[in-house]
Amino acid sequence: GEGVLNISSITEKKEKKMSTPLFDMEEVEPPSPSVAFTTLIQLDAEDFHSEIKDALLVGKDIRFKTEGNLIMTCKGDAGGSYENVWRIGEDMSVLMNEPVNVKFPGEQLEEITRAGKALSNKVQVSLGTGIPIKLTYIADHILLTFYEAPMRSED
Repeated sequence: GEGVLNISSITEKKEKKMSTPLFDMEEVEPPSPSVAFTTLIQLDAEDFHSEIKDALLVGKDIRFKTEGNLIMTCKGDAGGSYENVWRIGEDMSVLMNEPVNVKFPGEQLEEITRAGKALSNKVQVSLGTGIPIKLTYIADHILLTFYEAPMRSED
């Protein structure tokens, strides 16, 4: 029917059929959490993804702090540690910057940033203490936004 995407796959051993409704982005506003971000930073998407992958070599949880610069840290269970500091300048532009200290599951961030960097060479990182991280990728006529909930931590 109209407004439905139908996909069929037929091979020698099996036949698959799938359908999903389509909607016009101009008519439907996708839901997004209502949160007040205190820090908005734009970074190179490939570099951001690469640094997350490097941090995951040490541990599994990634912490972001802002103290003028954006600091990403990761501590491993065996005592290893990782730290990367993005300084304001050519590779990082700051739209709004207030102190933030928040931790996220690294594997989910790696998956999100891998998908996002395929779409755009820049990512806007929106942060606030105790609220989800928002990662926004913009390409020609496409806006892709991901949210990831923070982890509760005692450290």
